[in-house]
Amino acid sequence: MNDPNYGLPTRRWTAGHIIIALLIFAAGGYWLVQMARKGTFTTDPSGAPTITRTMPAAGDNNVSASSTIAATLSPGHEIDAATIADTVHLLRMSDQQVIPARVEAANGGSDIVLTPMAALEPGTRYTFEIRGAKDADGTELVPYVMSFTTAGQTRSSAD
Repeated sequence: MNDPNYGLPTRRWTAGHIIIALLIFAAGGYWLVQMARKGTFTTDPSGAPTITRTMPAAGDNNVSASSTIAATLSPGHEIDAATIADTVHLLRMSDQQVIPARVEAANGGSDIVLTPMAALEPGTRYTFEIRGAKDADGTELVPYVMSFTTAGQTRSSAD
């Protein structure tokens, strides 16, 4: 029991151990540099709320004709439900016709959900837009526009 290395690992570091340690150190260093450059958890320095993702995603094809469209606000913001009825729209791109829909806030105000009143036309491109909506603090959302295409073949004019 007089061994000075008692309880300590006796295995030597191999080149693999050193490479892994350097990679972990580099990743941590990169993270620290990014934190110093950009600050913590600041998605938009102006503080204006933005849409961070939608479902369906921008550019999606083969979207179900019975889909709802959901948009998620940037973290820390909740939508003012009173401002979305006239500022959130779904348009058919071919003729810019507004599609009748119900618009509501969901998930505690962090999401905007648009539900078309009828199934969307198959094989048709639609534009989802938010212009003029405000968050619970009264700050206007950055305008958001995206498009998607429904699944199926377009109906011919002979039908």
